[in-house]
Amino acid sequence: MEKKVKQAITILQNYLKQKLNSVNNSAVFVSGGVDSSVIAKLVYHINPKVEFLSLATDKSKDLPYLRVLQSHLNKQIKIIKPNPTAITQASKKLKPVLKKHNIQPLRLHLPIAIGFYFLCSKAKKLSLNQAVTGQGPDVLLAGYSRYNNITAKDLNQKILQDLTLLDLDKLRDTLTAQIFGIDLINPYLSNEFVSFCLKLEPKFKKDNKTKQNKILIRLIARQLNLPKEIWQRKKSALQYSTGLIKKLKIMELK
Repeated sequence: MEKKVKQAITILQNYLKQKLNSVNNSAVFVSGGVDSSVIAKLVYHINPKVEFLSLATDKSKDLPYLRVLQSHLNKQIKIIKPNPTAITQASKKLKPVLKKHNIQPLRLHLPIAIGFYFLCSKAKKLSLNQAVTGQGPDVLLAGYSRYNNITAKDLNQKILQDLTLLDLDKLRDTLTAQIFGIDLINPYLSNEFVSFCLKLEPKFKKDNKTKQNKILIRLIARQLNLPKEIWQRKKSALQYSTGLIKKLKIMELK
C-alpha cells in the first residue's frame, strides 16, 4: 500500500506545481474534511503564502475541524459566513446559470454552487485568480453512501459509470467560478490521478468491515502527518456540513 500512497502523492504534487502560479495569488478552498485538508497541506508545502478560505454558518459542523487544520499548519483560515439576504441573492444569480446549462436537480446542485459562489467572491476581493479544490474523491474512491452495498467485484465498474457525475460537478463549479474570473484547479480530477484511481484495487477505496471509505486519501493524510481527527472524519456534504442547507428555503430549490 505504501508504494501506491507515494505514487498518488507524487501525482498530486506534480500537478499542483505545474498549475499553481509562481506569484502569491492562489487560494485553497478547505472544509476541514480529509480531501481538502490533503490538498491544503500539499499546496502549503509548495507555497506557504497561499490563502485558505472556508465557508461556514453558525450551525457549521466544519468549524472544529478547521480549527484543527489551522493549528496543524499554523496558518489562518479565512471563514466566510454569508447572511440570509446574501444567500438569497446568490441563489437568484445562480439559478438561471445552472438551468441554462441543464444542471438538475437544483435541490442538489444549487446549495453547492452557492457555497462556491461565496468562496470565489472572497477570493476575488483578495485579488486572487486561482483556487484549488478538493473535489473528486467521493466518486473516484467510493465516498458516497450509494457505494456502500456495491461488491468489491463491481465497484470499479460502478465508479467508471459515475464519472459523468464528476463532469457535471466540474461544470457547475467552473460556471460559478467564472462569474468572478477565478480559475479552478482540481488536482483530484486531473487525467493522471483519475486514471490512477480507476486502476486501484477496491481495498484502496472502501473497507466493508470497518465501513470506512476513501481509503487512499486517508492513507495519504496519515503519510502527510495530518491530525487523526481529520483523516478519520466521516464524509459530510458541503451543503450540510457548512449549515448552508438550513439557510435556504426548500421552496427556493424547487
